[in-house]
Amino acid sequence: MPRSYPPHRSILTALALAHALLTFTQTSFTTTAGGFRAEDGVGVLANGTGYLSGVRAFAEPLHVAALWGYSLAGGNTSQTVLPLSDRVFLQGLKEAPGGAIGFGSVFPADSSTHDMLLFKVSLTGALIWVTRPALAHDQQLLGLTVLTDGSVVACGIDNATGKHEALVARFDANGQLLWHSTAGSSLDVEAHGVAVDGSLVMVTGREVDFSGRSDAFFALFDMSGNLTWTTSWGGAADEIGRALVRTAPGKFIMAGTTSSFGPTTTTGQRKECVYMMQLDLLGDTVWTATIGDTLFHRKALAMTIATNGDLLVAGAREQDNAGDAMVLRVSTAGLMVWERIYQAGGDDRLLAIQALPVGFVATGWSNGVDSRQVLLVRRNDAGN
Repeated sequence: MPRSYPPHRSILTALALAHALLTFTQTSFTTTAGGFRAEDGVGVLANGTGYLSGVRAFAEPLHVAALWGYSLAGGNTSQTVLPLSDRVFLQGLKEAPGGAIGFGSVFPADSSTHDMLLFKVSLTGALIWVTRPALAHDQQLLGLTVLTDGSVVACGIDNATGKHEALVARFDANGQLLWHSTAGSSLDVEAHGVAVDGSLVMVTGREVDFSGRSDAFFALFDMSGNLTWTTSWGGAADEIGRALVRTAPGKFIMAGTTSSFGPTTTTGQRKECVYMMQLDLLGDTVWTATIGDTLFHRKALAMTIATNGDLLVAGAREQDNAGDAMVLRVSTAGLMVWERIYQAGGDDRLLAIQALPVGFVATGWSNGVDSRQVLLVRRNDAGN
């Protein structure tokens, strides 16, 4: 009969250290940081030693883009303003090979219009390159997806025709603008979310009709910028698409907000609800889902894919002109798994979310008594 031996002490020590590290990296927290000005967290990712957040801040007299570092326990360890000239309006920060890509727009001092802004930083926050194409008229980048080769496809707004049109732009891994294209109509159109499926690009956003109401907008392009089709979905009130992900070949899921659909009170009143929709490459809907109730407004502002394939939707749950940060876990069939509310003591909302091997990290802002500060939330797979 074979004999058994107790584990060697070094093995026990290694297991204990691994368990301690795993426990530490799963630390949950809700934290705010900032000064007496307006500071918004617009993107966040893990960088090995903690978290790196992209921050849009007003530092009188300019708006600036900054990178803030955080420990694994949520402590704010650094605040660095990026050396970008002119007024900078940072809209997001996405993980990329070898670092992260920031995007938004700049407002030159000698201009009355925005220029697209794209930059890459290392995981320690060092600036690698900056691109700010000085095209005619006004362009702003509002959403972005990073491809496996480090190139990106971005979306936003272009007003070359004198009104808003949905903008799509492709950049290579070094920030070189390869092409830009637009989709619009006789109405104002904006693109807020973008996703790629092979050689096809889909965007979502909103299209404003002649009554001033908006519908959720979608457009499909090829990877050369040629427009294939546009479509919009909505009801009698307002809809907007805020985020878009590819979940399967030929399938995309949008997260946004609706005022047209959802439960109503006995007097016919309706709160804003989270609006989700799966579309195929023809623009047809596979399913739609409305998540909400008659007590609170719910707004979806960002979305990512969890490690098990579920969707993590971030935004705000609001009542009486004040809100709490909100994250929903939703299946790819549009069924809500759970809802979690996070309170930082002010009017709180989340603008960006990143899935982690265990749980997620999300950022946004908390508007308290003294100022609007950066909000950072870290939770496990159950949202706790």
